[in-house]
Amino acid sequence: MSPRVRQPFPDVLPIFKEIYCAKDRATALAIAGPHLGGKYKVYASWGQATRCPPRRTSPAFESLLEDPLVLGSPEECYSSSVGWEKVGGDGARPAYPLDRHARRPGLDSMRLISDELLPALRKVKTAG
Repeated sequence: MSPRVRQPFPDVLPIFKEIYCAKDRATALAIAGPHLGGKYKVYASWGQATRCPPRRTSPAFESLLEDPLVLGSPEECYSSSVGWEKVGGDGARPAYPLDRHARRPGLDSMRLISDELLPALRKVKTAG
């Protein structure tokens, strides 16, 4: 077996967050909460908690609201997102609480992210 070679610390750290924007936090929780809560319960059942920090894979939905979920109005999502670039973070992925009967909420969230959240975050990045 060859000796382990130390790799340099990466310039960009992957930050995995799931974002869902709505008119306010209560609406975001009502729409995306059931989808994301179920998703992370499945992750926990797969044993992900042994490979990830427990808070990120906890079946207790409330603990996921600190990390990795960002749910709320564009302003609330902005407040949770500022600072990612300071640790070299490279982004997040939109949460898609879509099913064959309810496509509109996912599209509404994507519009809020693209029209309000991303432009505000770009201003912070270019100013820094």
